[in-house]
Amino acid sequence: MKNTGLTYKTLIITLLALAQFQTIHGQKKSKELGWWQKDWMVNASVGATLAMGDMKFAWDGNADVKPGYSIWFGKQLTPSFSLRFQAINSRLSGTGMLFQTSENKEVPAEFQASMFEYNLSAQYYFFKKEPENTRPRSWNLYATAGAGYTHWITDAYSLVDGSLITRNGYKPFGKGINGRTLEGVFPVGLGADILLIPNLNLNLESNLHTVTSDKLDNKISGFAYDQYLYTSAGLTYKFNANIKLFEPKKTELARYRSDPDFLPLRYTHFFSTTGGAVDPLMALKQPSMTVKIPQKIYAEPEVNITIQFKNAGREGVLDLDFAFPPDFQMEVANKKKFKITTNGQGANVQYKVDAIDTNRVNTFRLLTASVPNGSYPFLLTARFVAYSGEVFHFKEMEYIDKDAKGRNYATGLDSLPEGLLSGIKFRVQILSSKGQPIPQNKITQMFPEEKDVMEEHDKGWYYYTTGLFATREEADAYKEKLENETGHKGMFSVMYQNDKRSHNMQNIYEGYQSEMGQFDALGKSNRKGIAQGNSNRVDEYRVRFYTVQEFRASIAELETRMGTEEVITEVINGETYYYFAGSFRKRNVAKAYAEYLRDKIGFSEATVVAFSKGQPVEGN
Repeated sequence: MKNTGLTYKTLIITLLALAQFQTIHGQKKSKELGWWQKDWMVNASVGATLAMGDMKFAWDGNADVKPGYSIWFGKQLTPSFSLRFQAINSRLSGTGMLFQTSENKEVPAEFQASMFEYNLSAQYYFFKKEPENTRPRSWNLYATAGAGYTHWITDAYSLVDGSLITRNGYKPFGKGINGRTLEGVFPVGLGADILLIPNLNLNLESNLHTVTSDKLDNKISGFAYDQYLYTSAGLTYKFNANIKLFEPKKTELARYRSDPDFLPLRYTHFFSTTGGAVDPLMALKQPSMTVKIPQKIYAEPEVNITIQFKNAGREGVLDLDFAFPPDFQMEVANKKKFKITTNGQGANVQYKVDAIDTNRVNTFRLLTASVPNGSYPFLLTARFVAYSGEVFHFKEMEYIDKDAKGRNYATGLDSLPEGLLSGIKFRVQILSSKGQPIPQNKITQMFPEEKDVMEEHDKGWYYYTTGLFATREEADAYKEKLENETGHKGMFSVMYQNDKRSHNMQNIYEGYQSEMGQFDALGKSNRKGIAQGNSNRVDEYRVRFYTVQEFRASIAELETRMGTEEVITEVINGETYYYFAGSFRKRNVAKAYAEYLRDKIGFSEATVVAFSKGQPVEGN
């Protein structure tokens, strides 16, 4: 019997070796493998067998869990389905009551069986497997079902005196191997497949085997078919699967790579909630826009531009390009809702339009304090890019006449401070943070009465200011009031010129570089680094992408061509104009953006340049 078992083991190992040889041989013949050559698998497992028939396993004595081992080879037919041929060699043991003829009664007994099984079964994976040449799933669950034959011999002994009660599976009575009992078997079960390294998996599996006989445990009673449970753990090797476990990392930034869709790349920071669906009742209607621009202004520091937009039930992005002389400045009240970019020729404003916003009115402030008397052209070109794929264009042209003296006495505007009329304002800086913004709840907790706190971001710092004053004296008075009411010290006044923070403040106000000016409200103070900073220390990287001689380029045109959200800056050296995009803290991120501008947009000269305190660093 031992020689027979050894013969079958040798045969199985030989078949597996031949299968592997054929696969390797096929690889040598051709780099392109045929369907029959790929995705063959071989598995070796060890496990435990439990009797589940009339005489069950027990946790005491010899009738306990018995060891077993198995081997199978198979083929992955589809990503979710495979076939395998399996051979199992194991033992069984169980206890119960058996009738003993010599005693003429039932006595406690134990059966012991040795069996060999082979079956053809299918595996179905619950989670879809990835195709070849891609990163596979790290784990999966599957079900198995099959049919085959089992060969066994069984002996049953009395637990009272150890005498043999009955046996089966001995020649010449059996039809199986070496006279063993031969019966059909149907295994069904569940398993888990865990990826260890490319082409090698760990399999945990448990199958219930139902035998088409009630004689396996030598007791014929109860359920007509004996059963046993085989639970195993093993390793599966997959041939010629071409699995790539780790894909090389790409240096390109994720936000500069998008799938083709209806919206240009510059709008990818907006997100759709409808997926482009349009109400059928609104499909034939067209969006419309009404613009109100004041044709006559006087000495007021600002005027309102109102836009009434009817989107006809479509979700999308409204892109507004304002063109006006440099003396005008534009600002929006809600900087979280509107994306505004200003330049010397006007401003670009973008905002999301929801499908239900069928008649929304928005107001934009046009700062006019520093505009001299005269007549000025004001041009608005707009386009509404809908997620449905439709694009609608609008255009409005108007002239604005300013007469600062026309109604001064009638309106009392002659009493406005000269600083405000020249575009100068003052605010009180209350907090700052290095590297990351301060949460809104923290600001509210520290300054509960301040409803007009504005956030600014510059060179890695976040600044928070409040109030709006025409003179520094008024700002200083309010600063002292805040310090007394809140107990927080170190605030200071900040000057703005044409709605931008003016560094001329340091020439007229000695407190500009106070301790609070570089105090990190989130607890990461950087005072030492500032005091000992090197004037040539690199604090950012920008990408130089365009150079022009003598004539200044149109920043609005460059932004339209680029289609990204990075801010464009201009550096003038003699008669040469250099244009930079972005501000990055890490050089490798700037390098990825430069590659994007070269490869995807066509700016062949895009290169990374180091900056220190807003100026290019020589030799870098």
